[in-house]
Amino acid sequence: MRIKGKRILSFALAAVMAVSFQGMGDTVHAADPAADYTVTIKGSDVQAAVGKANGLSYKGFGMLNGNSTSNLLLDYKYENPEKYQEMMQYLFGGKYPLFTHIKMEMGNDGNNSTGAEACTMRYENEEADASRSPGFVMAADAKKINPNVKVSILRWEMPKWVASKEWSSSGGGYEAAYKWYKETVFDAYEKYGYMVDFINPDKNETGNPDTAFIKWFSKRLKGETSFPSYIDAKAQAAYKNIRIIASDENKGLKIVPAMRADDELYNAVDIIGFHYRTNATDDYVTMADEDDKEVWYSEGCATFGYSELQENKTIEYGANSIGGYQSPLALMDSFITAFSSSRRTHYMFQPAIGSFYEGIQYGHKELLSARDPWSGYIHYDPALYMLEHFAKFAKTGWEDSEPDTNDIWRVITNATGAAFAGSDNEHATAGIDGDAGYMTLASPDKKDFSVVIVNNTRNAKSFLIKEQDMAVSADKLNLWVTETDKYLQNMGTVDKRSDGWYLTVPAYSVSTATTLDTEPERAPIDDIHNNDRAVLDTDKTGRNNGTTTDNVLYADNFEYKEEPANYLKERGNEPRYMLDTHGAWVVENGRLKQELANSVGQWNGGDPSTIVGDFRWMDYMLSADVEIPNGASGVWTRLTVRSQSGMNWNNSGYSLELNGSGTWKLYRIDKVVAEGAVKSNSQGKYNVKIAAFGDMIRVIIDNKMVTSYKDATPMLSGRVKLSSTWNQVYFDNLIVEAIDGGIPYAISMVDGQDDCVSYEGTWEINNPGSGSADNWYRTMSVTDTPGAAFSFPIKGSGFSILGTNDGTAKLDIYMDNVLVGEDVSTLASPVRGETYILSDLSYGSHEMRVVVKSGKLQIDALYALGERREANDSVVVAVKTEIPAIPVLLTGDIGEAVQNLPSQVDVETSSGAVVKKDVIWNTSASQFDGTEFRASSISGTVWGGVTPWGMPLTVSVPVGQVIPSGTAYFIDSVEADPSKVATTEPYEAVKAKIGDQLLNKVYDQKKTDSNSWGLVTDVSTKSYTDTTDMTATGIYGNNNKEGETLSYAFTLPAGNYKLISGHREWWGNSRNMAASINFAGKSQDAGVINLGGKSDYMHSASFKLDGEQLVTYTLTAKNAQAPVISWLAVFKADAAAHEHVYSHIADNGDGMHIMVCKDGDDVRKEAHTLKYKDSGSGKHTGTCNACGYSETGSHSIIYKDNGNGKHSGSCKVCGFSKTEAHVYKNNICTQCKSVKVTAPSKPVISGLTNESKGIKVSWKKAANASGYYVYRKTGKGKFQKVATIKKGATTTWTDTSAKNKNGTTYQYQVYAYKGNVKSKVSASKTIIRLTANKLTSVKNVKGRKLSVKWTRNKKTAGYEIQYSTSKKFKGAKTVKVSGNKKVSKTIAGMKKGKTTYVRIRCYKMSGKTKHVSCWSSSKKLKIKK
Repeated sequence: MRIKGKRILSFALAAVMAVSFQGMGDTVHAADPAADYTVTIKGSDVQAAVGKANGLSYKGFGMLNGNSTSNLLLDYKYENPEKYQEMMQYLFGGKYPLFTHIKMEMGNDGNNSTGAEACTMRYENEEADASRSPGFVMAADAKKINPNVKVSILRWEMPKWVASKEWSSSGGGYEAAYKWYKETVFDAYEKYGYMVDFINPDKNETGNPDTAFIKWFSKRLKGETSFPSYIDAKAQAAYKNIRIIASDENKGLKIVPAMRADDELYNAVDIIGFHYRTNATDDYVTMADEDDKEVWYSEGCATFGYSELQENKTIEYGANSIGGYQSPLALMDSFITAFSSSRRTHYMFQPAIGSFYEGIQYGHKELLSARDPWSGYIHYDPALYMLEHFAKFAKTGWEDSEPDTNDIWRVITNATGAAFAGSDNEHATAGIDGDAGYMTLASPDKKDFSVVIVNNTRNAKSFLIKEQDMAVSADKLNLWVTETDKYLQNMGTVDKRSDGWYLTVPAYSVSTATTLDTEPERAPIDDIHNNDRAVLDTDKTGRNNGTTTDNVLYADNFEYKEEPANYLKERGNEPRYMLDTHGAWVVENGRLKQELANSVGQWNGGDPSTIVGDFRWMDYMLSADVEIPNGASGVWTRLTVRSQSGMNWNNSGYSLELNGSGTWKLYRIDKVVAEGAVKSNSQGKYNVKIAAFGDMIRVIIDNKMVTSYKDATPMLSGRVKLSSTWNQVYFDNLIVEAIDGGIPYAISMVDGQDDCVSYEGTWEINNPGSGSADNWYRTMSVTDTPGAAFSFPIKGSGFSILGTNDGTAKLDIYMDNVLVGEDVSTLASPVRGETYILSDLSYGSHEMRVVVKSGKLQIDALYALGERREANDSVVVAVKTEIPAIPVLLTGDIGEAVQNLPSQVDVETSSGAVVKKDVIWNTSASQFDGTEFRASSISGTVWGGVTPWGMPLTVSVPVGQVIPSGTAYFIDSVEADPSKVATTEPYEAVKAKIGDQLLNKVYDQKKTDSNSWGLVTDVSTKSYTDTTDMTATGIYGNNNKEGETLSYAFTLPAGNYKLISGHREWWGNSRNMAASINFAGKSQDAGVINLGGKSDYMHSASFKLDGEQLVTYTLTAKNAQAPVISWLAVFKADAAAHEHVYSHIADNGDGMHIMVCKDGDDVRKEAHTLKYKDSGSGKHTGTCNACGYSETGSHSIIYKDNGNGKHSGSCKVCGFSKTEAHVYKNNICTQCKSVKVTAPSKPVISGLTNESKGIKVSWKKAANASGYYVYRKTGKGKFQKVATIKKGATTTWTDTSAKNKNGTTYQYQVYAYKGNVKSKVSASKTIIRLTANKLTSVKNVKGRKLSVKWTRNKKTAGYEIQYSTSKKFKGAKTVKVSGNKKVSKTIAGMKKGKTTYVRIRCYKMSGKTKHVSCWSSSKKLKIKK
């Protein structure tokens, strides 16, 4: 950033003089005459430090994962794995890793500062799931790079199932908390293979360490005996040896005194950790120096804002540098002071990685920013290079249990000096002219050392470094220096003189002089590179970013079918890109669910809320399906657009709130700007859309626009939020769409303190370190001086100025040195809001210059705007005709009121033209349902043209008060004794409209036996000054006790009625009342009334009377607050159901049509139903029966191969069908994609034989065949396919169906096929089916004869008997028997002593062809005679 002219400081800071610069031992570090400071490194000091393996070993740096600060890393891992791995390697890799430890703050799904950390066990009986926390995932990935990375856990608030138990060792609380810890540790081990190293059992930042629980937990941990099977003996031992840290107090110093007073506690606690101060009492120092206990800075700040922006601040201390108050150098200096003053040898950043959306608490307080998983953008802050001065020139970490392998470097107390004394102010510094601080780290073998020098002053400092009795062999020191814009520069070597090494360090710098000859790693990318921050603009899957050809900006149906199968499981069912600030937002069965049905303990209170999207989104429509189970009226869902800041749903942007019964409210930040109700859905299912277009906000519920709100000081950009009350609710089919005619998003954003911004004149340019986290990078540039100016480049079609402003500034705007805006006004704007916008410039690169003419201007950041989407003149944007309000309207007079309204209005189109359009006014009284006795409006639909968000433009006429025509009672509750007031204005207004129909002839009275209605109970009067506002006055119960009642009674004839009562919480208390309606001895539940804050509430209930009854309406206190009421009305609700007849139907141009009922009371949008017919020439035409819209398109025919050289298909749209011959290209049919094949050769049947199972058909293998078809016919019938053979090598098939068809004549043919191509058919062959005979008797008769008998086969011509002495009938002889009647035969000539085998078959002649059956089973006998 370039500054011209006069500078003014943002504030003055007195120089703080440092205390005497001393080491921590007996030696005073007196400066050499030629140097400001002398650092002497003694071998004896190193040896003494080696003996303190815990207290003085330097553990380096750790990072905290918790309170949602790292949640988007899960998406980086999936969306940009290379960027993620590159980041992890830089942070945890290398010979000298930058970070050594990851700590997880276990959450309970409640907010614990920045956001909500997902609870690993939401319910007592569910399995723990460590994958819900990105910290456990990140630790696993870090350990793959460096197995020595340590892992620790602690907690904020506890989950409900733990917190609800009595907090004691016997009451179940201790054991429940231990179970939560244990099951989480076990699950992390099972999933990722590592055991947690450290646990703090106590609550993070406790004010009073829970020493009893710490001791109990330590014993319970060490005595654990129940382990799952996947935890082996080594892991069990590691679990029992988890070290205890206590007690993570925020500035508190109570744990060490407690340890000194309690030996059991002393032995239980291994590590002492506390937060946000650099000093401690002497006993903390003793813990490290004498007791060898570790002392940690277990949570501390990182750098504030982007360090690159520090150089542009104008405050005197640190002006134009990385130094000064709350600067990167101040952070480095605090490491040294924290060791010197309290022996902290480990510093943990909260957070180190900012992977959460900007705008919520503790933003821009990190070392690394990773907030756009879709783009892969990561900003590596230069402060990381400053950390490298410590971590990359020493072996940091924890000592092993084996002394021989210990090589962790020690902090050398007598060679370390602080620039300033420690205090409970973690941001203290030495001051502009103060001292430098330095820390010496040395290897246990005394061979190497490094001296880190932090000079956070405006003066250069000289040092003499000496070594005594060391084993150092180097005579040169390598010098590394970081200055503003020159990070971790190798400055060469420093030669050793006779008395040591002399060096001078620059002002505002950090330097490391080291014996190590090493090259520290550079960050993967340097500088602020916002041009790499691609806007979130995906296709309809939500997965593919950079899709600018459609109107979708982002979509999520929560099914993730395009992702790997284990996508959701590996991230604990957390949805993509969503960041929870409160509550548990999970994916369940393809929907987004807010899981918790009850609130939990939180740091920042608020309802469940989750954020998604890009902060640069501008004109868009958010759509989602919501489900509020059972349509519960006390359960609310919310959708927010243009959210820029804050953790709660009502901190910024525009929010639609909808409950289960259809009641809705539109909020501008936290103020209701519109409200109403839609038709209730019993399942609580609604489709909700909220559209933000310029200064207009529209709400559409179930395709009906319910409100249109114009904001005089609009918020023009921001993300999406979804939220709910503490109930289980569902969201689905989330889609964010750009609006035609609008600017979908800003292309880029630069900070007001960026180098590309030049300032002229008088400006305050503040220190990012002391800036608000609400501002971009904690910066703000401010002027109230006329003539002050600033210049900057853009590439886009316009720009906007962001920042909190009061709207007083007037500006001149120059583009490329041409005045394009003179004396233009600015808007009052909230945090990160637009105070001025200039759009619709020619897209390209421009130089902008802004001159402040008057007023005050605060610049936080600057947007370069994208191009506006095209829209034509059929798009209408606003009604310009003003129509006077109607003060009071009786619902029955709606027809007369509409006749007095204009039939046409002036309408502005998207091009700016004003045209006249017809209006269809709503003439139905039902439009006032839910707004009785309060303000409402008559609605109308502008006919012709649609809005940019795809709905008709609406016009409304305000109605001051709506009075139902069937009103029977209107009671204005003003006085406990109604006789004190004659009447009231609200009552008289109702009576004037209703007349004698009103049954209460006075505004209120007490019920007596002699009248028919009135106040039943004794009450008190709310004080009042007048009676004009019927809700401001009222009565209330006397006792403020639960169960107290307030009742009215009134007599009514038979009919259907609706009762409405008005209530106000005058005192800001939480007041709960149960309503009931009583008649005919029965009590009807009329719902619950919950009042809170100073709010108004209208309650309604319906009831039916079969005859005249005295009805009592009773309010019963549900807590210790008396029931209250302001007024009560009862009216008939007998209106007949209205059947809509749609007289106006027109194409909407988006595949849907708009339908308006002839009475104007229903406007809906529905998809075309097209009926298609073939229109010839390969096309069809579809026509919508409702609106007449038609479209013509080409047939979409899917063809299938017919197997005969042709294919057939039908159009899947209109049903048109056709058959045609294949057309091949490269042997593939262009239509059906069948492959052209060469027909197989014709097969030849080689034989037909009768077998026991049927007729066996045999053929010769056909060339090029992949299979065969077998055909058969009987008698004079036709050949029919009887078998498909699927293998070309198969050449036989048995026709089993012919098995029992004795005497039947069959003919067979065989085709070969290849794919769908058949060969020519084989010659046919014929066979007569003959079933085999059975031998019934085979005997040996005298004379070496054989007597054979068999069964008769009447279909044969004779039999053949075969006999042999061979079992296989080798050399057999055959005897023929003619005729089928003979069934026995004696055969002579047998050989005595031989075993003879016998079988038989039958035969039949067909011409000259003999057909035979198969052989029968054989029989054997021995010839004995």
